[in-house]
Amino acid sequence: MQSTAYPLSIQPLLFTSEDLSPCFFFQPTEDELRFMEIWENLVSAMPAPVRCDGGRSRTGSVLATHAVKIFFRLKTLTAARERLLSSSNLRTITGTGRVPSLAVISKKTDEPTIAEEKEQLHDLMENGGVDEFLSTLEHRCSVTGKKNSKGNMEWFIGYKVHLAVDDNGIIVAHHVTGVCVHDSQVAIPLMRMADRRCDYLYALMDGGYTSQRIEAFASSIGKVPIIDRRADRNGNKDEMDPAKTWRYRSRTTVERTNSELKECFLPDKLYSRGKKGIFQIELSILMLDIKKISARLRAEAGEQARKTA
Repeated sequence: MQSTAYPLSIQPLLFTSEDLSPCFFFQPTEDELRFMEIWENLVSAMPAPVRCDGGRSRTGSVLATHAVKIFFRLKTLTAARERLLSSSNLRTITGTGRVPSLAVISKKTDEPTIAEEKEQLHDLMENGGVDEFLSTLEHRCSVTGKKNSKGNMEWFIGYKVHLAVDDNGIIVAHHVTGVCVHDSQVAIPLMRMADRRCDYLYALMDGGYTSQRIEAFASSIGKVPIIDRRADRNGNKDEMDPAKTWRYRSRTTVERTNSELKECFLPDKLYSRGKKGIFQIELSILMLDIKKISARLRAEAGEQARKTA
């Protein structure tokens, strides 16, 4: 009979301790029993694929890792993963066959980056529901600040009215947000709303709307973007061609409409916030539009009367 000086072990050739450990369930601790009760109810509330396989799938085992982290008040997913690796009871309770790597756990549960979130919002802004995008903006009474012509910071609190008007000053689209929302965030939704309500050829905007994305979108829906670009830090500014410069003069119409809204309809101070405050602003916009449309209809009637006289 031949003997060898080295012990022979076939266990690593056939299975790992991780494969075998779920076959054994040691006396659970009180914490493990409480965790088992919560886990069973948690899995029953999950979608069918997770509910059917317990923690055996990759998704289920990732869920188990997070549940262990939360229940046992562990600080990191690394600690939770090590707890699962070291406890056959927890793997048996959760049905976890193989504990996933940290890379898999992170890939399955990572939140989108700031850049990804911005891109998702931009896609929603241009292609999704207009109302759905607008709902993502700040609509509460808020605070913002900007430098005046002398370089001093001025602070404002309240709401901001975003308007799209035609050459007659008639408001064809509007939206009310908190004053902290930048004008450029509402430019594309206003163009989309205006495009549904009327035919227009040009999109005139001041330097606050300087954005390649806004210009590209306007062009994509068949409009000519005319935006008065801002000067750079050295005071250099790209000038518009003569035709656009001439057409841009109509931009003063929206300034006059804004002034008329403030002077004739909006109160000096709003003493209501939330839906009541926004209602007062939108009622003022409606009343101004009625005034503008009525004036235009009277002017057209007078022109028609002169022609037929």
